[in-house]
Amino acid sequence: MECTKCGGKMAEGTKAIFGEVFGCTRRDPEKLEELNLDRVQPYYCTECGYVEFFMEKRKG
Repeated sequence: MECTKCGGKMAEGTKAIFGEVFGCTRRDPEKLEELNLDRVQPYYCTECGYVEFFMEKRKG
């Protein structure tokens, strides 16, 4: 995936990268289903640090 700001490489954000800042995006799939929520995955640019969020639609 390419950064929309600088053209650098986008990497999947993890707890190690973001800490608890975006902890709500990494909930357990069963908990998301129970709450009727879609999962949101943060990605960040390895060059400029830009962050984008992508929604993963629920099944069904």
